[in-house]
Amino acid sequence: MRSQQSTGSRFESAPRSLLYLLLGAAIIKISVLLINGASIFPDSRKYVAYADAILDAGRAFAPVVWGAEAVPPFIFRFPGYPFILAGAKLVTAAHYTFVVVIFQSVLNGAAAYLIFRVTERLLQSRAAALLVAVLLRVDAVGQFNPAG
Repeated sequence: MRSQQSTGSRFESAPRSLLYLLLGAAIIKISVLLINGASIFPDSRKYVAYADAILDAGRAFAPVVWGAEAVPPFIFRFPGYPFILAGAKLVTAAHYTFVVVIFQSVLNGAAAYLIFRVTERLLQSRAAALLVAVLLRVDAVGQFNPAG
């Protein structure tokens, strides 16, 4: 019974190295964002058009008359990310891309923390969990691309 208590208490606080990792990744991400701006990918315009249609009195969810008009390019896309874009545009229309990137970075940091916790629990090793968190946060696309 005593060993069970000590094992449970081992998982209560995050190690400083994980906190430093998450803080360092956030600093790098924000620096790259400020220097380069947000990345725009080929499909970004479709997501922005979807967000604009959401903000345009819900035009994105209006009934579509098949064959009578051109089908909107966002008709087959899930609305999750466009909702985030629309919310960011409500906060600041001029700089919504920065709001979205910061929001994504916070979500990525939370995901890294949760993955650290799950890995620590499954492998019973903080070192292995920290390695997994490092690999997640320092991947080339996710770390140096401001959109990821």
